[in-house]
Amino acid sequence: MKDMAISEVPRPNLDPFRRIETDITAVLDLLAYAFEHTKDLRTGVAALEEQLQPEKLASIARRQQIVSRFIEEVDTTNTLTVNMVRDLRSQSVTMVRTLRELSQTIQSSNIVSLNARIIAQAHSRQPQGEHLVRLAQNISDISEAASTEAKAMVDVIDGITSLIDQMGQAAEARALAMLRTLRPRAEAMEAALGALETGMDAAREASAWLNTFIDSARTEISAIISALQIGDRSRQRAEHVDLILARARGCVPGSPEAAALSRLGVAQLAQTVEAVLADAQVAQDMMGAFNGRMPDFLQQCDAISKAFGAGIPDGPGPVAPADLASMDALKETARDARVALLDMDTQLQSHSRNLSDSAFHMSLASLNTIVTCARSFRKAQDMIVVSQQINEVISEIPKSFDVFVASMDTTKRNLQQWDELDARQADWNLSDLGEGDGTLRTTRGVLADLLPELAVRPRRIVQAIGDGTERFGAMVRQVAKIGTDNPDNGAHDVFRLGPDDSAFAATLTEIRATYTMQEERDLHDRMFQMVQAVPGPGDLADVSDDAAGSGTVRPASQEAPGTAPESPSAVADELDDIFF
Repeated sequence: MKDMAISEVPRPNLDPFRRIETDITAVLDLLAYAFEHTKDLRTGVAALEEQLQPEKLASIARRQQIVSRFIEEVDTTNTLTVNMVRDLRSQSVTMVRTLRELSQTIQSSNIVSLNARIIAQAHSRQPQGEHLVRLAQNISDISEAASTEAKAMVDVIDGITSLIDQMGQAAEARALAMLRTLRPRAEAMEAALGALETGMDAAREASAWLNTFIDSARTEISAIISALQIGDRSRQRAEHVDLILARARGCVPGSPEAAALSRLGVAQLAQTVEAVLADAQVAQDMMGAFNGRMPDFLQQCDAISKAFGAGIPDGPGPVAPADLASMDALKETARDARVALLDMDTQLQSHSRNLSDSAFHMSLASLNTIVTCARSFRKAQDMIVVSQQINEVISEIPKSFDVFVASMDTTKRNLQQWDELDARQADWNLSDLGEGDGTLRTTRGVLADLLPELAVRPRRIVQAIGDGTERFGAMVRQVAKIGTDNPDNGAHDVFRLGPDDSAFAATLTEIRATYTMQEERDLHDRMFQMVQAVPGPGDLADVSDDAAGSGTVRPASQEAPGTAPESPSAVADELDDIFF
């Protein structure tokens, strides 16, 4: 067919196909790199999400409340201790002062009683004089007994004062030790739990998002990798195109054979480009969609990093045994002092009752003396005066005694509060200042592993996905350019080969034997048919697709239309050659 002559065999740039396996391998390496980093990151994120379960958050919140209450109790204990010690010392001073005033009153009554005895002795020789002497002696004896009780009370109060001072020093030292030892640990634990709770609240949503994302990312990356299995087939087809065009260049320049092979090469190239672009579009769409999620991925990773950006402060170590022993010793010292103080209070109550009784009897005796003198001993006016003086002195004792009793009652109330405070401290559980159920320690360990990973791996994943997407896109654009530069014009000519074209038919048979895919064979068979007679002059005749009848393909190596079809074994042999 003379009009099939062409001036030059096409020379398409097939380098993109020659590099396609290298390019796809590079993309696969980037995806595999991202996949490995994603797997490694998933371990840390899953561990973090395990720590962010609601029951763990509730546990942290409960421990925070316990530690906060512990800090409040330490502060309350310190305040109460300081106030009670101050009040005890104040009441001690008041009791000492009051008792000394009371002792001075008793001393004054002793002096007046002595005067009464002297005056009574002066009236002893007068009628009723001996009776007056006995009354004066009775007053004097009662006064001496009261003086003895007052002195005993002073001794007891001195002991109480010493015990209060001892107890106060021990209590203050223990309160100070708790402030210096327990409170810092409680504050450290509160800070650690607070940072953990804040970080957990902020990271919970991000962690759940990341865990879901990473699970889906593994599936998506696997799907992308599967969609990229186009390299070997595309390279082989490009090699076949190169072979076809090389055979065309081996024909007589401008000959119909060269033209036919050129058209076959261009058609095979167009189909190769179309197949690559169709397969690549699936992978490109998946990669583009996955790459589009990378900003959200980074944002969620950064959210976790920011949530725990300051880290979780180290929790306090256990309280040193020496510190515990010291605080326990101070507590025992204060407790022993309280026990001794209560014992002295019992003694003081006994002396107080005796002193009160003595004061009452002295007052009664002085009144009896006054009545006796007024009735039977009118000459002893001086004795009446002295008895009145005794009464006046004794009348001050109840007033002082009331002050003393009030101070002592206040002291005992303080001691009662102290007992209650001591009982409350006994309920303290110092283990609350430790790691507790291990959530804090475990989460700190998880974050110690995860946070450095979040600072590096997400960006490596994003970089790998971005680079892979860009490289694959560049490869697809290069392949598309080959199709644009070598158009197929949308129609494949059908060439009928006659008996005289056996040499060319043999060439076509050799070319067809190199094909590895059924698509190549189908296209080849559509373009070349064997006929029993050449319809017109010339070695080759071209007809349109319509002129080819049904378009049934019969390669040169096959019998003419109407002959028996290929055997099943021959078809199987061809299918065995297909490479996917």
